[in-house]
Amino acid sequence: MKKTVVLLLALALAIGSLGFAQADAVARFPERLNTVVVPWGAGGRTDLAVRVFAPYLEQELGVPVVVANNPGGGGVVGARSVARAGADGHSQGVFSISLILAQWTKIPPFDLDAYIPVALPYSSPFVLTVRADSPYQTLQDFIDAYQVERVRFGNSGTGTSVHIAAAAFANLAGINAQFVPYEGDAGAVSALLRAEVQAAMVPMISVVQQIDAGELRALGVSLAVGDAYHEGVPTFREQGVDFVLGDMGGGIYVPVGTPAGIVEKLEAAYAATFARPEVIQGLGNLAIAVDFMGSEEFRALIDAWNPILEELTIELGLSLQ
Repeated sequence: MKKTVVLLLALALAIGSLGFAQADAVARFPERLNTVVVPWGAGGRTDLAVRVFAPYLEQELGVPVVVANNPGGGGVVGARSVARAGADGHSQGVFSISLILAQWTKIPPFDLDAYIPVALPYSSPFVLTVRADSPYQTLQDFIDAYQVERVRFGNSGTGTSVHIAAAAFANLAGINAQFVPYEGDAGAVSALLRAEVQAAMVPMISVVQQIDAGELRALGVSLAVGDAYHEGVPTFREQGVDFVLGDMGGGIYVPVGTPAGIVEKLEAAYAATFARPEVIQGLGNLAIAVDFMGSEEFRALIDAWNPILEELTIELGLSLQ
C-alpha cells in the first residue's frame, strides 16, 4: 500500500512538473529565431508571398524570422523538416493543398495529422485561361466545345493543386479533358502560349502579365465572389458553374505536440501580421487577397475537403494507397 502511494505521488509530481515546464515554454515563447519553411524552390508564388509577410511577422514576434526554402518530393521534404525541427513553435511550415493531396498520392503517404493547422491567411483561387486567339470567348463556349471534343489542360505537375483544380472543374462541368504535366506553373503557361495545350487553370499571378499583354484570355475564376485582384474576370459561380476552390497556399502549420498556448500565440501573431496594410498591399501586388482564417476554422475546412479530394485522387488514378 505504501509503495502504491509513493508511486502515485511520484506520478503526480511528474505530471505537475511537465505541466509547469509546458507553461514555462509558453510564457517564454518566442525565445529565439523562428524559421518559416517554404517546401518549394525560391521564386515560386508561395516563396514570393512569404517574403512579403516575413519581415512584418518578425516585428510581431519580436525575434528574427528566417525564410528557408526546402524543396523536393512535391513539398514533402520541406514539410518533414518542420516535423523534425521539434514541437516548440519556432519552426513553421507554409503548406498548400498539394500536401493535403499527398496523403493519398505518395508512398509512404504524407501524414498531415502530424501537424497542427495554425492559420490560413489567404488561399489563391484558380483562373481558367486560354490563348487570346482562342475561339472561346466565354466559359459556356469553352464548356460546349469540350463536352464534345477533348481539351488538353497544361498543369504544374501530376497531383499538384493546379492539376487537381483543372480535374475538379472538368468533372463538375462535364467536359472531356487530358491533363499534361509541365515543370511548374511557368511551364504550363509557356505550353499554352505555344499552343501545345488549349487551357491552363492557374493562380492569377502566373498569367497576369500575359493577360495584360493581350496574349491570354481569362474565362473564369474560382472565387465565391469577385474581388479587385481579379477585376474583369467573372466567377465560375456567376456563370452557372458552382466551382469555388482555393489552393490553400498560405496554410501555416506546426508539428503535433506544440503546446496549445504557443499555437494561440502564433495564430495571434499571424493575424496581426496579415492585418497590416503593407502586407495586404504587398500580397495584392501578387494578386493575393488576404482572407484570414484561424486555427479551428482552418481545421474544419481541411476536414470538409479531405473526403472530396480523396475521391478525386481515386477517380484520376492518382491514389497510391
